[in-house]
Amino acid sequence: MLDTKTVQQARGQFSLDDLREIWEDTTYPVDKHPELLQLMIRFELCFQLGQSRDYVAPELLSLHPPVFAWDDKDNLQFEYHYTFMPAGILTRFMARKHELIENNTYWKNGVVLRWNENRALVVSEPLNRKLIIRVSGDDKAGLLAVIRQELQYIHRTLNNPEVKQMIPCICPTCRRGNPFFFDYATLHRYRNAGETEIICDTSIQRVPIAKLLSGVLPENRPVPDPLDTTPERVIYAEYYYEGLTVPMKNTPEPSPSPKSPWTTGSFYLLIAVTMLAALAVIGKTLNLWILPVIILGGLLLTTVVGGFQLKQDERLKEENFLQLMEMAFKQIPLLGKLAKENQDNTDSESRSSP
Repeated sequence: MLDTKTVQQARGQFSLDDLREIWEDTTYPVDKHPELLQLMIRFELCFQLGQSRDYVAPELLSLHPPVFAWDDKDNLQFEYHYTFMPAGILTRFMARKHELIENNTYWKNGVVLRWNENRALVVSEPLNRKLIIRVSGDDKAGLLAVIRQELQYIHRTLNNPEVKQMIPCICPTCRRGNPFFFDYATLHRYRNAGETEIICDTSIQRVPIAKLLSGVLPENRPVPDPLDTTPERVIYAEYYYEGLTVPMKNTPEPSPSPKSPWTTGSFYLLIAVTMLAALAVIGKTLNLWILPVIILGGLLLTTVVGGFQLKQDERLKEENFLQLMEMAFKQIPLLGKLAKENQDNTDSESRSSP
């Protein structure tokens, strides 16, 4: 759907009516269109425009930003610097937080958000491998926390790419422009070690660590890392962006539960030996004509039991097991025929004897 000219020419915007035309010549029935649309929303390929019947695919938005007002005064700045920046981070972010977008102010590499009278400008710079955030308002830290939580989730679904969270220096030299950026993790490491100041690389001035962290998050605490026990929701939108599946963390496979002695191959083998011994004892008390039937029946039973043993030990596939059972059971009529022939021969010999 995203490859159609109708959606591309509309810069990623489409309606339910457009979907009916796009999918008209496909195998998708009309009653399945809403379900397919919900899958696209779930995989963060598109989002709904308010309560309207229109939708937007962020990946197809214009590269040119719309005209909008922004005051750079007293902004809280925060940046993400990536070693390798995965495609689609910002467009997925827009799909996830579309309800906060201010007056449809968005383009492929940027978006303006409004939250409780606070505003945020989030811009992606793929060539520089950066994501730049500027926040204004009375609760800048609160809005920044909302943004960081969403980005943290997206990073988690991408197997946590290598990225540094950066805070601009606030020394007098850096306040005039082109500030030096401190690594957020480094600031916390210094603070946890008891240091109260850190040196700016640009001005070589000492800067209070508490002031650098004061506006970033409430109570100066970083966004907590997700617990290892938190189940991951795999997002396959990255398959569309990169042509690959989303990388997954390697999780240890659970150890197999011990098998019950009643379901192991040894149990079936014991049954086979027991039954063969019983057949041998019975054979001594019966006529000789039935002895070949007992031997062949025992071999057939051993084959069946061996098949069960291999299947229980997961050394025989289900398909092969069924074929083996079919071949074994086909021999049952042969045993009956053999028994009848032996009995007839025995009766003939008895009648011919003086």
